[in-house]
Amino acid sequence: MTTFTSCGGSDEPEPKETTYTFKDKLTGAPGVTVEIILFEYNNSGDVVGQQSFTTTKGLERVFTANKNAKKVKANVTMASVYSSETNWFLQVYYLEKGKNIDIVMTDDTMLSDREP
Repeated sequence: MTTFTSCGGSDEPEPKETTYTFKDKLTGAPGVTVEIILFEYNNSGDVVGQQSFTTTKGLERVFTANKNAKKVKANVTMASVYSSETNWFLQVYYLEKGKNIDIVMTDDTMLSDREP
């Protein structure tokens, strides 16, 4: 009787990471600061990851999603010396395992004060 065992690697490639790219395509208003928080959710609706940053016109930033994340929601705060307003992107971004999705903020991005 002969037995074969494997020591080490597999012929299967490692799965690619699931990522998402935030793209700021606002035309911009002088003196306005734009803060973004990207929340990652699992299938049960629990937050499993979070990315927070200040964006600038033309910024593109790639994030690796938490392994349990299934969707991303974006929260934006726009502030000037006179006022501050926080809203949610109305779109929910669903992640695909091993792929990248784009989250694009433009002047036409629909916002709401209620979480989608």
